[in-house]
Amino acid sequence: MPTAGDGTPTWRSIGRETRGEVLRLAKAGKIHPDPAIAALAYHWSHRPSEDRFANQISGAILLVGTVLALLGFVASSNAVVLVVGVGVTLIVVVAMRRQEAGVAASIRSAYPDTYLLQGGRDEFDGGQLPPPVGAELAERQRLVLDLAEAAWQQVREHASVDFLTDDGRPVVSVEPHKADAAGFWMVADHALNIQIGQSRARWSLRVSPESEALSAAMLQAVIAGRVDETRALGRVAVTVHLADGRELSALADESTVGFLKVPGWRRWGRTREFAPYS
Repeated sequence: MPTAGDGTPTWRSIGRETRGEVLRLAKAGKIHPDPAIAALAYHWSHRPSEDRFANQISGAILLVGTVLALLGFVASSNAVVLVVGVGVTLIVVVAMRRQEAGVAASIRSAYPDTYLLQGGRDEFDGGQLPPPVGAELAERQRLVLDLAEAAWQQVREHASVDFLTDDGRPVVSVEPHKADAAGFWMVADHALNIQIGQSRARWSLRVSPESEALSAAMLQAVIAGRVDETRALGRVAVTVHLADGRELSALADESTVGFLKVPGWRRWGRTREFAPYS
């Protein structure tokens, strides 16, 4: 498979022809026959929109377009040049972002979700529903107890591990003794809602064996200190680096300016790396 300069495959590095093939198959409800390309397409389509190419370069396009429009205005003293220049730039940026968002949506519709790689997807959050009951509740309790037991075996000297109930919903809480390590909380509702650290970012996973394994892998990463948090302009991104090389990010707004979603904020924002538990 083609790769980026550092050897890591990326959505853009697989080439325009291959991306087009993935999209054509996705629109027909089919998955690409190459497992590596299929996995890459799935992961890319679930990434936060800010991480996609069109959004990453939109700020630069806006800047260049505005500067050129200003230069044209200065040279001609005609306000129409400025208005048209800025307007065309905005149209180009919006069109690029919509086109890329449409591609991602088409891929997501064709590729089944065994679990979510991106947090904050409210449609899978059962918080507005009554808590689980009966067999569903028993399964959630079993899942949370298993995770709590696994955590206790690993970190009992370095963290407090608790099994709680929040309004009828089983909860596992893992709070490290070290101030610079990240805590881990999971509420087993109709979805598995996971929070790492003190931010508002979270993951909502469909309840499945794959999600159960994923939550355990996320906890392992937290214990090992493979978590970082980036903040800028009222936004926060928490990224978990799993042992198999995957990176799972959850984003959230934490102030009234968070809705601005300035492109590239995760590259220049203030990043904090959490410490391991031991």
